Amino acid sequence: MSDSDTDEAQLETADDATIFPATASLQRARAQLSSLPIAGVRIGILAGLRGEFGAPLVIYPGQPGDAAVEARAALDLHAAHVGCSVVLVFEEGDSRLPIILACLSRKEGRAFARQSGLAEVEADGERLVVSAENQLVLRCGAASITLTKAGKVLIKGDYVSSHSSGTNRIKGGSVQIN
Repeated sequence: MSDSDTDEAQLETADDATIFPATASLQRARAQLSSLPIAGVRIGILAGLRGEFGAPLVIYPGQPGDAAVEARAALDLHAAHVGCSVVLVFEEGDSRLPIILACLSRKEGRAFARQSGLAEVEADGERLVVSAENQLVLRCGAASITLTKAGKVLIKGDYVSSHSSGTNRIKGGSVQIN
């Protein structure tokens, strides 16, 4: 067996700590840090959403291991939030139990991308604006008001009444009564 064959065999059987002593020190330090309780908040990154219910995955300083850690969230997170900075607290200081309290706005000031299938609601105390991409339906029992992207307003109900103390106008290209 040559010297190079012996060296290769030793390399195959040696662990990283034998070959790279600094690696072992780093691994020990990382294990000690992740076992310490985390007080206060940390800023992490929302790395992704997993599974049918979109469980948030986060990465943050002092996390156990290198893989993203599953977190709980105090807010509704969407795919548009992935990659954003998040404010984290930890249940009983345990670094394995992060809770997302907030998603920080992007530095560029851009709004998060609209999610298809979601309605947008704005309120300023004086008016309420509800927006939808294709169709908005307000429904109560058998009655409904539907607004479509094409500009149609459909009012349906068992009984539809229109009252006015002033003029009650009906305008249109053609008006059909009965």
